[in-house]
Amino acid sequence: MLWGSPGIGKTETIKALQPDYGDMIIVHGLTHDAVDVHGFPKVIEIESGDFITKFSRPGFWPMKERGILFLDEFCSAPGLVMSAFSQLLLNKRIGEHILPKDWHIIMASNRMTDRAIVHQLPSNIANRIIHLDYEVSLDDWTEVSMAAGKRAEVIAFVRFAPDALHEFDPQGKKAKDKSTEHAFPSPRSWWFVSDLLEQNPDSRVETDLVFGAVGKPRGSEFLAFLKMYRNAPSLDAILMNPEKAAVPKDLSVLYAVAVGLSRRADVTNIRNVIKYIDRISTDLGVMAVKLATERDPAIAKTKDFMAWAVSHRDDLFVSHL
Repeated sequence: MLWGSPGIGKTETIKALQPDYGDMIIVHGLTHDAVDVHGFPKVIEIESGDFITKFSRPGFWPMKERGILFLDEFCSAPGLVMSAFSQLLLNKRIGEHILPKDWHIIMASNRMTDRAIVHQLPSNIANRIIHLDYEVSLDDWTEVSMAAGKRAEVIAFVRFAPDALHEFDPQGKKAKDKSTEHAFPSPRSWWFVSDLLEQNPDSRVETDLVFGAVGKPRGSEFLAFLKMYRNAPSLDAILMNPEKAAVPKDLSVLYAVAVGLSRRADVTNIRNVIKYIDRISTDLGVMAVKLATERDPAIAKTKDFMAWAVSHRDDLFVSHL
């Protein structure tokens, strides 16, 4: 069972396991009744002439050889539904229906303190599973966001202001007006911002959309950052002439440029990327190259990268941007 606050990526993390495990079936207990889990009863006649009750196979029951049965938002389900899963969690079966050997059960849930429609987990079920707390990681979020093609300016801002990655305040203690502040920054909502920017929204509504995704406090900071980012040197111009392209003085813009270059870097232009980042701060340069090689491991095999890595071998072990 993965426990964690809303929006930190529990579901996406489990979904990413699918290629290694085959099929994946996602079950949201909140949308089911107990009878959906243990099967609908039916009376049948047996050879002796007696009548017995059997239960139909649950609609979500796996039919393929291997995979993951993912019980998402498990503690949002009513108590009777959670209890209906108890036999499955301990014995990998529900009545006469036995889970195939190569199937794994994974669960995820928000916590009761998150105020997210969460019920108390019954003690008998709690003792049948392994509990893991899911924590937010800036580096992991960055790596996944890069791989998913999320906007460089969003990634750059979150790395520039790490505390903005996840600011969950379930009790509303920080909000000046608890009745109007509905959105909050999270790994998921920053992806929303990236997707919104992909639509190239009209400037008249862009502000409201960003506020609606991550809230007004962090949204205002991001929009100020975005304005500077849009006035930053062109990445194309930098890659064409890395030794003469302008180097921004503002640290936030440097972050944006460094992340942007890490997104654009490949085996054909890594030399020019390195020429430019060597003109900016060492920490930002190391961050940019690390992100680039994580996204495209082939870069690490180029002569230009190897030469750069040798000259920055000490920095590679101390940079934590």
